[in-house]
This record gives sequence, C-alpha cells and structure tokens, in this order.
Amino acid sequence: MQALPRKRKKVDKRGRVKENGMEITVNGQKRLYDGPGTVQGLLAFLGIHPGTVVVEVNRRIVPQNQRENEMIGEGDTIEIVRLVRGG
Repeated sequence: MQALPRKRKKVDKRGRVKENGMEITVNGQKRLYDGPGTVQGLLAFLGIHPGTVVVEVNRRIVPQNQRENEMIGEGDTIEIVRLVRGG
C-alpha cells in the first residue's frame, strides 16, 4: 500500500506554522483564505453580492469588470466597501 503524500506546513516570516491557505487582510482583519485566488472568488466565498461593493486590493480600486481576473496573493490587503443608497 502506497503512503499518502503529507501536506506541507506553511511557515510565515516569523517561523510560525500556518494552516492551508494564504494569509490576507480583509477590512483590517487577518484571515486565511484557501479559495479561488481572484477578487470575484473571494467575494463569492464571503457571500457578498459583487454588484453592491467596491473592492480595493493593496490601495488600488479593482473595477467590476476586472474582478474575475484580478488575482489575490499572500499578504495582500483587501478593503470591501458596501454601497448604500439613501438620502
């Protein structure tokens, strides 16, 4: 019987072992994210309707028509701002 390959543990710059996934910061909170590495994938993972928010990655606004192709990487900072109508 062949042994299953062992998952490699990720270690951050300080030598701390991390779970699977990449560490990103979303609205000021650090979190591990192992989903599709695009802005659109992150919104789906978080259950956020993409038409109701503005997304910024590393201080740069990502237009709605580019979210499917905009990749998220280890250490990125993402800000998600919900649009509200009213007067």
